[in-house]
Order: sequence, then C-alpha cells, then structure tokens
Amino acid sequence: MDVHDIETIEQLKEGLKVLGLFGALGAEPQLLVSLLCKATESVTADSIRRMFKVNWAPEGANRKDKGMCSASVSLKDFLKFFTALEIEPLTGWSQEPSLTFKECDTGCCCLPVSCTCSPMLIMPEHMGTLTDTEFGQKMEEAIIGGCSFGRA
Repeated sequence: MDVHDIETIEQLKEGLKVLGLFGALGAEPQLLVSLLCKATESVTADSIRRMFKVNWAPEGANRKDKGMCSASVSLKDFLKFFTALEIEPLTGWSQEPSLTFKECDTGCCCLPVSCTCSPMLIMPEHMGTLTDTEFGQKMEEAIIGGCSFGRA
C-alpha cells in the first residue's frame, strides 16, 4: 500500500467519524460489504471464469479442461481462497485476477496456492496429470487449508 492509499483511507476514517459512523462500522464491519462490494449476482463458475486472466503454460504441459468444484467447497469458497473476498468489489478489481501455471519437480505433490494481494491463483503443472477426482481432492485440500490462513 502506498502513501496515497494510506492518506485516502485516513480521510475516509475521519469523514466517517465526523458523521458518527466510524464506531458503528467498526462494531459491524459487514455493513461495509453492501457499500463496497457488488452483490447483484451470486458467484457462478462463469463469473469466476470471466474474471480470470489465464497465463497458460506451454502447449502440452498441462490439461486445461479440469473442473474446480466439489460438494464440500463452494464457488464462493474458491473465490475467497484466491482473492480473500466472497464477491467482486463494487469498483472492480484493482488488479485483474489471474491464473498462472508453475513448473514442478518430477514427483512433486504440491498444492495450488493463491496470492490474495495480486489476486493470483498459482497452479502446479502436475495438477494437469491428475484424474478429475484427484484434481478435485487437491483443489479442495488447498481451499480448505487456505481458509484458516491468517487466523490464530
């Protein structure tokens, strides 16, 4: 975050204090969601697909036809995993969400990871060699494991 962003946030805080809203929003932060996030449509596979800029690995290095859903992980969970948000921001993304593939060592069994500040989903290339069931299990493991990130 640069100095300009910090100054803007401080001005917003001061304005909310003047209006007597700062304390209320601090006590009920979910009230900001309706002000700052788009809530016109629910998260769907198509809405997630539309927001991604995909950086494909070289042809033949991965399979591009894998699904990302399972019964225990929702699309909202997936979106939160790679953006830290459950819905798209009202003002849009400051950086376009992207999907990037990374090379792995032979025999690697690492999981997909996300960089929520970017927002970017980094998919290990070996995921393209898994069966649909194995792929779903690895995605689920990554998403469920990522849910507790940053929480003590």
